[in-house]
Amino acid sequence: MQFRPFLYLFLLAMMAGCSQPDPPTIPFYPALRNGDLDQIHRHVIHGADLDALAPDGRRPLHIAAESGRWVVVEMLLKMQLSLRKYLKVQKVPNGI
Repeated sequence: MQFRPFLYLFLLAMMAGCSQPDPPTIPFYPALRNGDLDQIHRHVIHGADLDALAPDGRRPLHIAAESGRWVVVEMLLKMQLSLRKYLKVQKVPNGI
């Protein structure tokens, strides 16, 4: 039982190191076009609206697909985006 105080201190130190990732350093839509998974993940954690329209009227899934960023497309789909919203607004990009 002598290790219990050490265990508590160790767990406390581990929890202190756990925090949210840093805020994104580049805007969301350029991160999609560039396929920057780290930045996209940061945007999602910090509350990015994945269904929001870009200034040109496209949605994140379209931007990633049109840029050929299939890993990003897969990541967005795994985040359970609603394809019904995309299908009602515009046609699905080629390849999906």
